[in-house]
Amino acid sequence: MRVQKAIRVPGADLFRDEPIPRIPSVPRVALVERLRGAGDAQVISITAPAGYGKSFLLRQWARVDERDFTTIAADDRLFTVGEAFLLAGELIAGSDPLVLVIDNAQLLDDADVEALIGLADQFRASCQLVLVARCSLAAVARLRSEGRLLEIEMRDLAMSLGEADLLVRSVDLSVSAEDLQVLVDRTEGWPVGLYLAALARRDRQAPTDPMTGNERFVAEYLRAEVLGRLTRAQIRFLVRCSALAFLSGPLCDAALRRTGSARVLRTIARSGAMLIPLDMAGQMYRLHPLFRDVLRADLDDESGASAMIAARAALWCERHGLIDMAIEHAQIAGDVNRTAALFSVYGLDVGWSGRIERMDGWLEWLAARAPRERYPVVAFFGTWINLLLGRERDAALSAVVAQDAQVTGLMPDGSSHEAWVFVLRAAMCRHGVDAMEKDARLAIETLDPYSPWQPTASLLLGIAFMLSGDLDEADRYLADATETGAGHYALITLAIASAERAFIAILQGRWNDAAAWAARACDLADREPVRPFAAHGPAHVAAARVARHRGETEAALAHLAIAEESLPALNGSLPYLAIQVRLMFARCALALGDEELTRRRLDEISELIRRSGTFEKLARSADELRSQLTAAEHKVAKDLRLTGAELRLLPLLATQLTFREVGEQLHLSQHTVKAEAISIYRKLGETSRSRAIERSRSMGLLPD
Repeated sequence: MRVQKAIRVPGADLFRDEPIPRIPSVPRVALVERLRGAGDAQVISITAPAGYGKSFLLRQWARVDERDFTTIAADDRLFTVGEAFLLAGELIAGSDPLVLVIDNAQLLDDADVEALIGLADQFRASCQLVLVARCSLAAVARLRSEGRLLEIEMRDLAMSLGEADLLVRSVDLSVSAEDLQVLVDRTEGWPVGLYLAALARRDRQAPTDPMTGNERFVAEYLRAEVLGRLTRAQIRFLVRCSALAFLSGPLCDAALRRTGSARVLRTIARSGAMLIPLDMAGQMYRLHPLFRDVLRADLDDESGASAMIAARAALWCERHGLIDMAIEHAQIAGDVNRTAALFSVYGLDVGWSGRIERMDGWLEWLAARAPRERYPVVAFFGTWINLLLGRERDAALSAVVAQDAQVTGLMPDGSSHEAWVFVLRAAMCRHGVDAMEKDARLAIETLDPYSPWQPTASLLLGIAFMLSGDLDEADRYLADATETGAGHYALITLAIASAERAFIAILQGRWNDAAAWAARACDLADREPVRPFAAHGPAHVAAARVARHRGETEAALAHLAIAEESLPALNGSLPYLAIQVRLMFARCALALGDEELTRRRLDEISELIRRSGTFEKLARSADELRSQLTAAEHKVAKDLRLTGAELRLLPLLATQLTFREVGEQLHLSQHTVKAEAISIYRKLGETSRSRAIERSRSMGLLPD
């Protein structure tokens, strides 16, 4: 590191970070390159709480930069801000290119930071000002809007999986990929947390133990470096806040029964505590999970305090329309009934808007604390989630509870219990297409006219008509599903309905319409990050067919890859959708010349049809496609000029039989078999039996 002009403050080290622990320096290659490429930024801010490796990053940058690096530690116990400006001015007057680092910038007032930025306006092009702080600096907002600022924040300094692996290995600890991922997730990539966790696991030789903030090394560091910088009142405030999943001034005021929380949060955030901002305005925060563990350990000493605080937070969140947060706080409070009630009332809004993973987590939490029968509405939602995730057995169990429940009064959408049953029965389609059509019609007729289930009922009726071969009537109901679904923002229904409309357009040769609907389906389906998930399959297989039609082979293969990821979720839970997607997939694969993949999809279709015992039209389509596959395979054989005798021999070559044993089966001499085999090798362009077999499989002449 080249530091020719370093201003030393008594008791402070150049590029100082936290004095303990001395963690190994892991190369932060991407961040260093980002800093080196930021020549247009007059000011760089590096902000993160203790232990995020701000100093390490600066050292690594300085080693590869030709300029001089000079640091001034903004510690008001050692020198005044005015003296810092004086020293900075002396440096700027020089002729050498330099990087001026102001460490602990969070100790400066906004006005002082603005003055330093004004000083940076006078820098030559070869000079930069770097502000290092434990929290974001409000005074840099003007630079951000003008594009003259590079910001390195907590999320940037969090270690990637690869960097974490290097750090863990540096302490002679070996963990599995799964355990490493758990450590990274639990620490959120916090470098010191990862290092201390690795030390603890190495010393006690228990690398798979759950990671918490109350592990000795981690807790000691947090208490010394974070809590040690706060007042008793601030610590007391944070301890009580640890009962909350999210923090904002109004929420904390309501949950903690106090006032002025917004000001306290801003002050604590400015101190560099491990408060993670959730918005640009700095009004909403959350505690780093390990820091929260330490605080909650103190809160647990107060009998029942956590539950009471969380319960008040749940009520406040519900009143302000923050339903996800309301449910999360009800769970923290351990209130099963309130969690189920919130889930029942708002589940439709949450689920159809593309938050299936979150709903699934709530279901898992409830299932561990109460039987399905206690909450029929929750059982309905559980059935839908299991259907969309392909959990056939769980969906069947939940469906029995949902349908057999004795419900008095109306469901949350104002409809009868019977109307919800009609929708569910139509979706599961256990008694054939005619029954599906009947149930979907009954659902449309009996649901409340404004029910969020109406678009889904139209979607199911449209699919029923499509399965029976009436494409025009199918498209009419699918159009209704897309129109009404947009009003309810029924994301999943919209995605599947759009894909189905793309299927119809493809079958009718309306490729421009198919492209538009497929693109919309992909956009909607991809907003749900869960994989595998039922809606991704129809959307991306439709897009693949369109891409193949346009001759865009790479795009078609990319969409097929995504569709294939969804296939585990497309099984007997939603059999018609599973068959539709595989049929469209197989057609696309055959058009791309992949006979083996086509055959695999067709075999899966046969099994699904065998299990369901219905879907005659889909079965006929599959038979037609299998005939096309056979013709394509015969064409390959014809192009190679394989004789009938050679085609009869080829499958036996793929066995472990010797030429003599093959000859016995075919009633041929060993020499005749060998001669025909050599002829096959020559036509395939291979020189050995094993390579010829591989080549035959890749060309679809032999099964995989």
